[in-house]
Amino acid sequence: MPSRVPAPALAALLVLAAGEGCLPSPAARPTVRTIPPRRPAAAPARPAASDSAGLAALRREVLSEVNAERVRRGREPLGRDPALEEAAQRHAEDMLRRRYFDHESPEGRSVRDRVEDAGYSWRIVGENLASGPRTPGEAVDGWMGSTAHRRVLLDRRFTDLGVGYAEAGGSRRSLRLWVQVFGGPR
Repeated sequence: MPSRVPAPALAALLVLAAGEGCLPSPAARPTVRTIPPRRPAAAPARPAASDSAGLAALRREVLSEVNAERVRRGREPLGRDPALEEAAQRHAEDMLRRRYFDHESPEGRSVRDRVEDAGYSWRIVGENLASGPRTPGEAVDGWMGSTAHRRVLLDRRFTDLGVGYAEAGGSRRSLRLWVQVFGGPR
């Protein structure tokens, strides 16, 4: 039986060109987790439209906060990449619609597949996920408070970032999913 996703939940993954994940051990890799339906039922999933002003503002704020953390630690700031944003947004919406929380879809599609589908030619790619934070600041603080997520966020090999966000419910008890996709192009 799939396990419940604690709120907030975080997941980090770093993929090198060789395609190997850099998580602590294979046993530490997260498994696909199903997000149980809320009782009473939450409002239908309303993934943010990729062209909405609200989503654009969230993305700018996440990028700004990530870059502040990077600069504070002597790293170069990241640039916004539309292809990585597309990959991140599609993954956030897919996880929300199908109620799972993982770096791989139930069919086994990974961040590598998603960024390639979006047209990004990568040398290195990484992904951070979060479930629960209400604001970009809470999401970035959560990632910075986790060794694995901080390592991905501060990796000097990354030059680009795409952010995805999807929400169901529209209230304080909403389900909020955040996706960061980091890249270093070929």
